[in-house]
Amino acid sequence: MVFSQEAITLKKKYLDSINAFPELLSAVVSNNLRVPFELKMLSRHWEPGGGASLYLINTQSQRYFLKVKHCSIFVESRLESEPEFIHIPSLKNEALFLDLLNSPQTPKVIFYEERNDYSFLALEYLEPFEQAVTHMSANQLLLSWDKLESFVRRMYSLNIVHTDLHEGNLCFRKDELVVCDFEEARMLFQDQPFEISLDYCGQNNFGDVGAFPEETGKGIGGLTCLVRLRKVFQSLVLKRLRDCLAECNFDQNCPFNSDILQEEDPRIYQSINLTGLNVIGQRPVRDSRKNVFEYFLFRQSQRKSSVIRHVDIGSNLGIFCFLAVKQPFDVESIGLEAYDRYVEAANAIRFITDSSMVCFRQFVCGESDFDEIAYGGVDVCTLLSVYHHIVSRDDFLSSLERNRPTLILAEFATQERYYPERGSVAAEIDYIRARLGYGEVVTLMHSPDYGRPLVLFADEPVTTIDRIFMRLAATRLFSLGMALLRRSARARSKKHPAVA
Repeated sequence: MVFSQEAITLKKKYLDSINAFPELLSAVVSNNLRVPFELKMLSRHWEPGGGASLYLINTQSQRYFLKVKHCSIFVESRLESEPEFIHIPSLKNEALFLDLLNSPQTPKVIFYEERNDYSFLALEYLEPFEQAVTHMSANQLLLSWDKLESFVRRMYSLNIVHTDLHEGNLCFRKDELVVCDFEEARMLFQDQPFEISLDYCGQNNFGDVGAFPEETGKGIGGLTCLVRLRKVFQSLVLKRLRDCLAECNFDQNCPFNSDILQEEDPRIYQSINLTGLNVIGQRPVRDSRKNVFEYFLFRQSQRKSSVIRHVDIGSNLGIFCFLAVKQPFDVESIGLEAYDRYVEAANAIRFITDSSMVCFRQFVCGESDFDEIAYGGVDVCTLLSVYHHIVSRDDFLSSLERNRPTLILAEFATQERYYPERGSVAAEIDYIRARLGYGEVVTLMHSPDYGRPLVLFADEPVTTIDRIFMRLAATRLFSLGMALLRRSARARSKKHPAVA
C-alpha cells in the first residue's frame, strides 16, 4: 500500500476543522432529518485514523452516526499496481460503495451531502465490535464469522476491495455483523482465486492492503484482511469455549443419552487437549482407541490413492475427526452428532484449529438422511460407544447397508440391558455382521477405561501386521511402529512409483 502525502497533509490541515462552523454542521443535519436533534462528538478508534470528525446524532426516536470531512481530502491510499490515486472525496467514495453494495452487511445510509467544501455522511448507529462481542457466545461468533467471510467473498465477486478489514471497522446491528468504513475501497479485478485475493490474505501481485496499527496496543498484528481477522475471532472463540463445554457434559441432561441408570457427571465426555485449553473428560487424553483408528486409516490409505472419506457417527466433540485430518495423507472427515450443543462445541474447535477438512452435522441415527452424507462412498466409519444409544437401530442399519463403508470400527457397551432384541453384545455384533454382510468381524482390543470391545467390520481379513499393531496400540511403542511403517511405505512408493 502506498499513501499520498498530499492527502495526509490535507487530512492534518483540516482535522476537525468543521468544529469552527457549528452553524453549518447543524444546518446540514437539520435539513436532512427535519426533526429535533442533539449532536455529540465521538472519539476516533485511533488518532488521526481516517481523519473524519465523528458525531452521534440523537433524536427523540433514533440515533445516527455522522462522519464529516473536508472535500479536498481524497482517498489517501493506492495499491502498488494502481497507477494513480483516486481523486474523489473519501467520504463520497464510501457513500458510492455503500450504495453499490446495498447489503445487510453494510451500514444503511441516512444521507450524504456536500456543502461549503465539506462532505457529510450520516449512517445508522451500530454497536461497535469490541462492545458487541462481550456478550456473544462462541456459536454467535462463529455465525458472525461465516457472515463476514461470505460478504467479503461477495465483494470479491463484484471486483470490490475494501483494503481495511479489521475489528475497528466491524459493527453489529443486533446480532447481524456489519462491515463499515469504505473510504479506502476500490474496484479491482483480481484474476486469481478468492483465497489469495487482497481482502482475504492481504497481499498478492497487486500489492498489499497495509498493516493493522500495532502501536495502538488494541489488537493482533498483521495485514488488514480476513487472515488476520480470523486470528482475532479464534482468540475470542477460544476464550468462550470453556463456557460452551460446560453445557456438554454427557449425563441425563443430554436428551440422546439412553442410559437411564447413568448418574450425573459434570465432566465432558471426550477429553480436550488444545493449546490454551486442556479439559479432562470421561475418556482419557491418551486413548489407545485413537491409535487403532490411526492405524486403520493408514492401512486404508495404502489401498486408495485418492482422498480417504471418514464418517464418525456420534462424534461428540469431534476428537476422532480432528485426528483423522492430521494424518500425513488426505482425509475428509464428517462428524455426525445428534446433540446440537456438541455440534456447536465441535465447530468451535474446528474453527480454532483451522481444520478445514472436517465438517460437523446434526444427525439422529435412524431418522436423518445418511444417503446424502454417504454419497460418494465411505472408506472408514467410526461408531464408538454410541450404538447402544440409538433408538431406531434397524432403520439405522438399513441406511448403513445401503451405503456400506469399506470398514467400520465400532465400540460396544457390554451391558445386556442395551440389547433386549438379541440379548447380548455378542449376539448384537453377529446381527450387525449379518445385516451388513461383512466377511470379517474381529474384536481388536478392549478399551482400557471402560473395558468395551472395539470391533472391526470389514471384508478383508486381519493380517499378522494388523494384529501386531493392535498389541502395540496401548503402548508407547505404537508411535515408533507407525513411524517405521510410514517410512517403509514411502520407500516402496519411491521404488515403485504409480504409472500415470
